[in-house]
Amino acid sequence: MGGERHEGKRGRGAPGKRRFILAVQTTPDGRPGLLQAQAVNNLGSSTMSRWAKKALSPAATLLTDEWAAYAITQSVGLRHHAQDRKS
Repeated sequence: MGGERHEGKRGRGAPGKRRFILAVQTTPDGRPGLLQAQAVNNLGSSTMSRWAKKALSPAATLLTDEWAAYAITQSVGLRHHAQDRKS
């Protein structure tokens, strides 16, 4: 989250990156509201599942990109809508 730019691979899987799970609650008109964030050691399904159970309301609907790890949120009872990142 911020900091200096470095040469090399960007995005998921880039070496030396700190991993975060981040969720932003939006208002009815789509503006950002509350933010929930946590630094984690990995982004595996067990980490995502534990975080979702602890940090998100059971009434939450998640809007994410199509990354497969987000699918675990449905197994803990959350609604999930994946959107193509290119659109």
